Amino acid sequence: MRENPWRPRGIAVRIALLSLLVTAVALAVIAIGVLGVAQSTFNRLMLEAGQPAATAHAMFDHSVVPVFIVAAAIAAAVSLMLASLLALRLARPLDDIARAARRVAGGEYQARVQRTGPDEVTSLADSFNQMAESLQHQERMRREFIVNAAHELSTPLT
Repeated sequence: MRENPWRPRGIAVRIALLSLLVTAVALAVIAIGVLGVAQSTFNRLMLEAGQPAATAHAMFDHSVVPVFIVAAAIAAAVSLMLASLLALRLARPLDDIARAARRVAGGEYQARVQRTGPDEVTSLADSFNQMAESLQHQERMRREFIVNAAHELSTPLT
């Protein structure tokens, strides 16, 4: 199967993009509320107060719209920072486990990982550490068997 080149590869990137998508949807809903509903309400109130519609529309555009744009930009920037922090917080322990797995695959059975991150990641770390401990124990037993077998083979029976 061919891999989609546009699909983000790392979990950190996927989490960050998903968080940004949620932020974009929230900002779109707020924009509809502020720029649609609030503007018509503001215009109606200004008309009731005796202001012309053009004046009410201009007042709204000069007072509320710039504040909304600045607030939306700040919200997007904060969302990007928080999404990045969350993504890194989740991805870093997984990267540590992957590095330790490569070490174990290379014969370093003493490799262990720290229990950091969310519950699922700490559970994975515990399972990895148990597996590495078991492999280390099996390797130790294999070596002892080889040493004992070699000794028995080199010692003549009497």
